[in-house]
Amino acid sequence: MMVQEGLVKGLGLRFKATNLEGRTDELWKRLLQSKKGNLVILDDVWKHIDLKLDVLTPSETSSLLGEMVGDSLYDPNLHETASEFAKCCEGLPIAVVCLGRALKDKSHEVWKDTLKKLERSIVFENMEGVKEEVYMSLQSTYDLLEDEEAKKIFLLCCLYPKYANVPIESLVRCGVGLKFFTGVDLLIEVRDTVYKLTDKLKSHFLLSTGDRKSTVKVHSVVRAVGISIAFKSNPDMEQFSALVIHEDRWPKGILNRDYNAVSVVSNEISEIPSRGLNFKKLELIQLACPKISLEKLNTVFKGMNKLRVVEVWNMYIPSFSSLITSLPRDIFSLCMDCKMDNIGDVIRLEEFTNLEILSFGRCDIEEVPVQVGKFANLKLLDLSHCHRLERISLGVISSLRLLEELDTRSKWWGDEKEGDASLAELESLTNLTYLGIRVKSSNFLPKNPLFEKLQRYVISVGVHIEKTRSFNNRMVLLKHDNTDTSLGGGIDKLLRKNTEKVFLCGDGMKTALKELVPGGFQQVKNLTVESCNSEETAYLLDYNYTPNGTVVKNLVLLESLHIEYCTNMQQVILNPWSSTLESTTENKILLPKLTELIMNDVVNLVCFSQGGNLQVEFPQLKVLKLEYLQNFYTFCPEEINMVFKANHRGATFQSLVDHKVEFSSLAELTLTNVGNIKEVWGIDHVEFPQLRVLRLCWLPHFRSFCQEDSNGHPSSVFDDKVTFPNLETLDSVEELWSNQLATSQFGKLKSVRVDKCHKLVNIFSSDLEAQFPNLEKLEVEKCDSLENVWDFQGIQIRSLKSVHVYECPNLKIRCSFDTFKGLSSLQTIDIWNCKMMETVVADDHKHGKTDDVLSLDKLEEVKLAFLPNLNYFSHKKCDMELVKLTQVIVKNCPDIYVHFLCQKRDELRLLEKKEADGYHIFFKEFENEHFQAYIVHEI
Repeated sequence: MMVQEGLVKGLGLRFKATNLEGRTDELWKRLLQSKKGNLVILDDVWKHIDLKLDVLTPSETSSLLGEMVGDSLYDPNLHETASEFAKCCEGLPIAVVCLGRALKDKSHEVWKDTLKKLERSIVFENMEGVKEEVYMSLQSTYDLLEDEEAKKIFLLCCLYPKYANVPIESLVRCGVGLKFFTGVDLLIEVRDTVYKLTDKLKSHFLLSTGDRKSTVKVHSVVRAVGISIAFKSNPDMEQFSALVIHEDRWPKGILNRDYNAVSVVSNEISEIPSRGLNFKKLELIQLACPKISLEKLNTVFKGMNKLRVVEVWNMYIPSFSSLITSLPRDIFSLCMDCKMDNIGDVIRLEEFTNLEILSFGRCDIEEVPVQVGKFANLKLLDLSHCHRLERISLGVISSLRLLEELDTRSKWWGDEKEGDASLAELESLTNLTYLGIRVKSSNFLPKNPLFEKLQRYVISVGVHIEKTRSFNNRMVLLKHDNTDTSLGGGIDKLLRKNTEKVFLCGDGMKTALKELVPGGFQQVKNLTVESCNSEETAYLLDYNYTPNGTVVKNLVLLESLHIEYCTNMQQVILNPWSSTLESTTENKILLPKLTELIMNDVVNLVCFSQGGNLQVEFPQLKVLKLEYLQNFYTFCPEEINMVFKANHRGATFQSLVDHKVEFSSLAELTLTNVGNIKEVWGIDHVEFPQLRVLRLCWLPHFRSFCQEDSNGHPSSVFDDKVTFPNLETLDSVEELWSNQLATSQFGKLKSVRVDKCHKLVNIFSSDLEAQFPNLEKLEVEKCDSLENVWDFQGIQIRSLKSVHVYECPNLKIRCSFDTFKGLSSLQTIDIWNCKMMETVVADDHKHGKTDDVLSLDKLEEVKLAFLPNLNYFSHKKCDMELVKLTQVIVKNCPDIYVHFLCQKRDELRLLEKKEADGYHIFFKEFENEHFQAYIVHEI
């Protein structure tokens, strides 16, 4: 049924039949009507589904395969082989995509050999739920990698929990400990290699980009196949063999085999098998079992004499000393991401001669004692996100002379007490390539260029901003208040050399900006500037333009620019050229890689730059947010002095941009309290082909997207002059529509928020299913004239999941009974403080009766509050089947009939009545044990 509904939305079809079989026939006939045909791709499908439709036909499979492999598919020698591949994949998209990408640019011989392997492959017996064709194609994709390092990294990713964001840093540390890499010695080189390998695996669709920075993910089915491959591998043949136990209990019969790696992740396992874990050849173990006690944990490692890598997370370990004594002395990498109170009294640490990687990430330790300095061969020490860390004992850092990477961002450096490590100790680390550090202020930066030789770094001076744990950054975060003091510690040289991410704040930020000019900025990708009140920052950057027709100096790699809370800034880039200069490539601001521009609460900002013929181009800009810019005039005026004069006289309202400014790739546009904006584009027609999110808030003078006609009449906000076919979120306020909301081109819109549209009478008054086939969320707030959310009788809004209406004083009725019946996907109803509301669901014949049962089988939550005139939930009396309803809250609705909701009337019963704090509270419940209802009336 859900698959049918998804297809119907895409086809714009309305079902007439009510049963599944009838709807299937209607859908099939509609698909056959298309002259061009329809490609239906059902991803994430691993078992056979009888849809009366094939997933992909052989020709469609060949087409998709062609997209993956490119021109090589047109080789006549491959036609027959490609046809056989289509049969093997059975039209399943993931099989086609993964296998096709793996075979790209491969010879005919490789194609034929792969096909033979597919034809004789056998699915591993425990791969329940994965089709044989999918398994074989993914196995072949893995085999075709032709890179043993990539294969091992992929299998290592599969050890982590299902749907996990796998940190690339974890792959680096495990891979080094397991000797995955040959010919690389430095950790920084290994990290570069791992990033390269994960990119390769992404290109073969075995990995995808994670939801967090510097992470990757594995599709659940791809992971299942990877686990199977690892389980079947033979460690004696130099294959990476692994066992994954992510269940509630220990499996039977497989604990005595030899594996390279074992991952045990369970919230329920609390015991160790009576015979122990007899993994004598084990090299890596992952443990995340919070119910296993420390005493039992210490028995796990017995007999694991070849263990090299230990990862422990989501467990409680009282002290480091209570764990380290039970570990084999030859371990190479120890990474703990768990609750740990302290280091404890550690002894004989010098016995761990092979330990090179030690991570206390997110442990609760307050001090690093001097004994830790006995890990003489340590190359990486990670103390990031240890939020209680206050002290590193004197001599610890200087004793670890082989350190290549050190992260101590949890601790403030500078002004140390007696017995604490100081910045001077860092001078002894001649091999250091990465440093994460947080210094109290620029006054504590050393005079010597301590940091200048670093290749990767996160250096924070005077400011603490939580950043993702990544050892691959080149980032400087600097609060600099003194305008007369230069930067110490070599930070000035880092800014000029290779810094990619820069955060600047404080009145002295101009000092740091001068370090970036003229030699800097070549590598800067992310620039954030905030909280500067100095008069010297009337503009951010002062750039001359090169005479050979190139772009603004050095900004060619800039991807994001954020400016916030700079009270005296008037423009972003100062254009030194005369306004009479002709429009040429010399007179152009081009930021070719800028994807995000955010300017917030810069109260005196009037423009981005100035110049009569100046061209401004952001060809890759995806996100534009302008918020709380009360004096902003237009993006690029002819002269800034003209703006000041206009503002002084009482400005004529302007377009945000005109033909001189290009945002061809914009996907998200937010305008909030931008004072003088009358329209967005000063041209008569504009297209936003990629725009998905539009937010227009507190724009008192805003009238339309495009310029007024020759008679001075504004166009409607949404009419045929503006096009955004892919819009998904609309957040609009401040009387954008004079009476009715004009709807057009909203086929992909999922969310609408309407706030403070005081003249709006109806939100929707047309055929919603046709105009808004994908609308899922509606929010309406503070619309003083609103009388109905929609007034069209009997409309079907099958995709709508939630409705929220707040503070609409004239709203009397939310919708008709026939409309309410059409809300088949509705999950949440939330209505507050609508003083005139009499009923949520109206009926043309009030108090009419029907024997029909109203079924809303997805409704989960109803909230009604501060509705003094609400008498009925529905005027039409009927039984309602609400099988998923779990919560009803009714507050300060004194006249409502409390039996307004029920599955069957005999199932609803009054449990008790209490009086407390001036309220009558009625507790009601269904026989469904998960249901709760609170009916609250003021006494």
